[in-house]
Amino acid sequence: TGSVGKNGTNAPADIKAIQKLLNKHAPVVGFDKISEDARFGTHTLKAIVAFQKAIGMRSPDGVVDPAGRTLKALASRPVAQAPKEEPVEEKKSGGAGK
Repeated sequence: TGSVGKNGTNAPADIKAIQKLLNKHAPVVGFDKISEDARFGTHTLKAIVAFQKAIGMRSPDGVVDPAGRTLKALASRPVAQAPKEEPVEEKKSGGAGK
């Protein structure tokens, strides 16, 4: 398999595999699901870049390399968003004298 993305090899089977992986992460990362049409275009590129930003890449390059960090992160299980912390109410003491 080759690279998928900007200036990548972009073999249709590889593109489709990356599109499927991106769609698994879409709800967590916060981008819309993309077509799994085995074609590399602007929607796939934007999804790759959004995913790379979400995993902390300082300079997203829009490329998924076969042994690279982006593919390893895509192949991992999507992590659910951390729940928002609810404000904790202080317990009122039932003490006397105040």
